[in-house]
Amino acid sequence: STNKVRYHHYYYMNSTYYHNQVTSLSDILTDWTNIVIVFDINIGVSMYINGILDNSNLNTYPANISDLDINRGPQYIGQYRTSSSTGPYYTFEGKIANLKYYSKALSSDEILQNYNAMKGRYI
Repeated sequence: STNKVRYHHYYYMNSTYYHNQVTSLSDILTDWTNIVIVFDINIGVSMYINGILDNSNLNTYPANISDLDINRGPQYIGQYRTSSSTGPYYTFEGKIANLKYYSKALSSDEILQNYNAMKGRYI
């Protein structure tokens, strides 16, 4: 469905592409929506929609890849390519109000607390 949010993480090391992704189970319509992606190299990727866990992918990376290696490349927000090196780009057609990176994986309690603190500004 085109009303889904998808997060992809590609990493290239030693001639191998590593890939992790998660797609929302919930449809994202026209209302303001708080989307949080939690990436933990040892656990995988989780997606929270409006403070609640929506979906997760428990794929992890090989033990020889560190957090520093994973997060050192360019980060693209609002665009997706169908493969790691070729194919068309898909772009987000909307507005992004706030974007935050944290140096740690937030807990579900922290995500809900942040959502509740911010939601009055948008809904």
